[in-house]
Amino acid sequence: MAEIVLVPLALSSAWMSAVGWYVQLVHYPTFRLVPAEKFAEFHAFHSNLTGLLVGPPIIVQVLATFGLTLARDRVPLWMVVASFVLLAASVGWTAVVSGPMHLRISAEGPLPQLVDRLIAGCWVRNIAWTAQTILAAWALLAARSAT
Repeated sequence: MAEIVLVPLALSSAWMSAVGWYVQLVHYPTFRLVPAEKFAEFHAFHSNLTGLLVGPPIIVQVLATFGLTLARDRVPLWMVVASFVLLAASVGWTAVVSGPMHLRISAEGPLPQLVDRLIAGCWVRNIAWTAQTILAAWALLAARSAT
């Protein structure tokens, strides 16, 4: 049972970690390079396609994290708790900070202070996704070696 939950958790977390680091280090800084008259079109394009890339893996990550509670015979309680904390950090930060910041940027344009805040705010999500990837991979290796 543990592998059924840990494989999708590890894969979805790794995907989100990779996308998150790319977005923070490469993509969001390009917001500063888009001419103001093209920014609304650019941001709409970014938002729509990014949703397609991250929506399904986030759903998988949420379901797999909740699925850890069903694998309690093979997954220690501390890992279940840590996974929920990391999920809350990544998804919660997206909902409470990053999402509203995108709405603000969409309405006000790519003001340098808003783009800087968006980039700085990504650290929370990226650290959480990276930690979740490491944790899930470790638990998967531990579960496999225990069989």
